[in-house]
Amino acid sequence: MIQPRKYQADAIESIDRFFLSGFGNPLVVAPTGAGKSVMIAMYCAQAVERYPGTKVMVLAHVKELIEQNAQAYGMVAQNACYGIYSASLGRSDWQDDLIFAQIQSVHKKAELFGYVDFCVIDECHLVNPKSMGCYREFLDGLMLVNPKLKVIGFSATPYRLGHGYINEGEGAIFTGVAFDIPIGDLIADGMLVPPVARSGVVHADMANVRKSSGEYVASEAAAAFDVVTVAAVGDVLQRAIGRKSILVFACSIEHAKHVAEAFRAHGEASVAVVDGMTSKAAREDLVRRIRSGELRVLVNVGVFTTGFDAKNIDCVVLLRATMSAALYVQMVGRGLRPFPGKKDCLVLDYGENVMRHGPIDQVKPRKPGEKRAIDMVMAKPCPACQTLIALSCRTCPHCGEEIPVMESGPNHGTFAADADLLGATRDQWSEVSEMRVSRHVPSGVGKTDSMRVDYRIGVAAWASEWICPDHGGRAMRSAGEWMQARGYGIMPVTQALDVKWPTPKRIKIVKEAGAAHWNVKDYEFGTNWLVGA
Repeated sequence: MIQPRKYQADAIESIDRFFLSGFGNPLVVAPTGAGKSVMIAMYCAQAVERYPGTKVMVLAHVKELIEQNAQAYGMVAQNACYGIYSASLGRSDWQDDLIFAQIQSVHKKAELFGYVDFCVIDECHLVNPKSMGCYREFLDGLMLVNPKLKVIGFSATPYRLGHGYINEGEGAIFTGVAFDIPIGDLIADGMLVPPVARSGVVHADMANVRKSSGEYVASEAAAAFDVVTVAAVGDVLQRAIGRKSILVFACSIEHAKHVAEAFRAHGEASVAVVDGMTSKAAREDLVRRIRSGELRVLVNVGVFTTGFDAKNIDCVVLLRATMSAALYVQMVGRGLRPFPGKKDCLVLDYGENVMRHGPIDQVKPRKPGEKRAIDMVMAKPCPACQTLIALSCRTCPHCGEEIPVMESGPNHGTFAADADLLGATRDQWSEVSEMRVSRHVPSGVGKTDSMRVDYRIGVAAWASEWICPDHGGRAMRSAGEWMQARGYGIMPVTQALDVKWPTPKRIKIVKEAGAAHWNVKDYEFGTNWLVGA
């Protein structure tokens, strides 16, 4: 039996609270390495054991995830009886109370499974909120039999290119985030290793590469990267000295072949290519070889962004550019699992993805129709070691270099907030040592509750703010912006109190002359590059 981690148990409890509160279908945001399979298994075991006769289906898009989830259930459940429906695995079980299914195999067969109580979707960001698709077709079919079907989604990246957060917008299946596990917490607890990013010495010129459905056209992107491939591979081999297992993301099948040829031309013989056309047996052999260390460099196209677990990967190379925040986070996440002797994961970026998207725990996906300045960057290089770090970073966490503040920017030095010696309005940035979230119940009949957030900014000084999603009007819009900046859609106070909101490193506070309290005006999250917390 697996002993669940505390946050895994908390996540399962949060799902129950979400349903009991009547908020609809919940999301659990769980970064790579958080143990999604274990949490899915825990929830399924609870549902089957607590409510005999309950029918649960767990959906995934690749056989590797189906195998992982079923295996985890076998280690969690006391009575591990389940079925599998997947053409890839040669199974077509349909009568069990718990079925792990591959969506491509079942999407036209909803009537076969009859009345289903719960449907759990792994990598649920793949559910298209705008059009039918396999998932929507299957869920619609299940709801013809059970209109009250409950759907639970698990994902490290709950957003889609061209849509934004999957729990927002018309037609969204998911209605809110029940639980979020910050990636910074997992790194701090040693459950993931920290990423260390370096910008490549060369970058593909994407200025004239067209986009289709919001993403770069693969053939044109491949042509742009081919111009710099030889130089980029030479740079990889210089920077990756001492790295044992390198996973490379390429633009197209043809480009991947060119990348492998460049590695061999530079003297690296232990290199192979895998893509969507690689046979099942050959793919499994490549996975075995990269895991065992027999193969050093694996160049891949369109695979191994999800459902791939090779803990020994200690270098990820982005020889492609993407506009998809989810794909960017998933690619980097392939190298963050801990492994004996592995202290961090080197990420070498030749497509300016880190600059485009920023820290992986602070990614802000574009909403439909949202445009950002072409030259808007979300990260910056350390002037001393060239490590890519968060824009808010004032000291490089890798070399210790003090990074000067732009003259036009605020002074982010430490401020003793409990020493109010001036009568005029003061704007200051102050370190946060603690954050508390509580329900604020105003006095008076008929008044609406809010969420109070208190920040400790001195030995005994606090700054506070009130988040009011239930008030309507401007207060509700402001609350929505506050929550969205932290990776969530707007939610009522009752649900918001269950969220583990990230604690900022610093807050900008202002105090009017004669005022009793500090007001919070701005926030800084993080001191690392790909991890902002």
